[in-house]
Amino acid sequence: MNKLLVGGAIVAATAVVAAPKIISLNIAETITGLVQNVTEMPIYNAEIKSMDSGWFSTSGVILVTLELDKVMPPSSPDKAPMDDIEIELDFNIDHAPVLTSGSKLANIEVNYRAENLKSSVTWDHAKPLYQIHAQIDLSGDLSYQDKSEKFQFTSDDNIKFDVKSYAGNAHTLDGHLIYTGELPAIDVTSPEVNMTLQQLVFDSVIKGDLASMFNYDQIPQYEMTVSVNQIEVKNETSPDVLTLDHMSILVNSELDDATNLVRSDQIYKLGRFSFGEYFGEEFEIALEVNKLDKNMYMELAKIFSEPAPVEHPEQQVEKMVTFLESNLLTILGPEPEFNITRFKGKLPEGHFNAVLNAKIENVETAPQQLKIQISG
Repeated sequence: MNKLLVGGAIVAATAVVAAPKIISLNIAETITGLVQNVTEMPIYNAEIKSMDSGWFSTSGVILVTLELDKVMPPSSPDKAPMDDIEIELDFNIDHAPVLTSGSKLANIEVNYRAENLKSSVTWDHAKPLYQIHAQIDLSGDLSYQDKSEKFQFTSDDNIKFDVKSYAGNAHTLDGHLIYTGELPAIDVTSPEVNMTLQQLVFDSVIKGDLASMFNYDQIPQYEMTVSVNQIEVKNETSPDVLTLDHMSILVNSELDDATNLVRSDQIYKLGRFSFGEYFGEEFEIALEVNKLDKNMYMELAKIFSEPAPVEHPEQQVEKMVTFLESNLLTILGPEPEFNITRFKGKLPEGHFNAVLNAKIENVETAPQQLKIQISG
């Protein structure tokens, strides 16, 4: 019996000692996989510049590159492509079965120190410009807090930006990532126009894997809201001030698992606007696209996400037309809908309130050729 107890104690002690290293290896593999996922996303590239995995911590540096020429290619072959944007992130992960900070599997810190911006952007350079603190608990649930320092920047056109500090918070619940963040104010000053944005709030609920959504491996399912309490625009040559109060944009996307059909909504609201003595209030427009085939939706999204070749931009249009010709009946078969469920507002001249419902029904045959003409 004593030998069994001693043997059990040795096994337990070995497990406690070895567990952090096993976790370390898993975390290193996870980081490598995440970097690969980012690289597979359109317009992004990522690489691990350095990584050191120890018993109780893993640290390193990741370089993320935003390839702008893929988003906005040169308008002609003789134009130089836009410079890439490089973001160098340093990270540190403390990991063990139970950390001193509580029952956590890992504590994660990611910093963007923005060394390449210090000559042109003003902030407290002793602190990272942007920072994330994240925690993963023993059940695998993620929570994190992110923040950015207030900063000032003046463009080549003498436009001054004063951005206050930003703070956000996220947690997982029932497999959904729930995030909210707030930016108190942005002031933009130019020789002609001054603009102030007050209280920007971001709210989102995201279902599923983000990398798969960006790679179009699965339908993005989410609800996101961006709201601004007030925007005020002043023109130096006019006494009239444009004021926009209580603006918001809500976008959501969801998949019906039973039918494999996608629905998407966009809702725009403006509580009130005024310009001089003229005003309006309670504006809202709600757009709904419904009954889109899941696979067709993802394939079309992939085509639209691909940058058009600079020398032959018509190739992207031809690719889209070919896809539509081959799949038009599949796209139209579920009888897709486009609806304006609300279009309303109040002006001094009167109120307006309208709806529009449009639906494609009973399509049994499709033309063998589509003619799409795009002029610019």
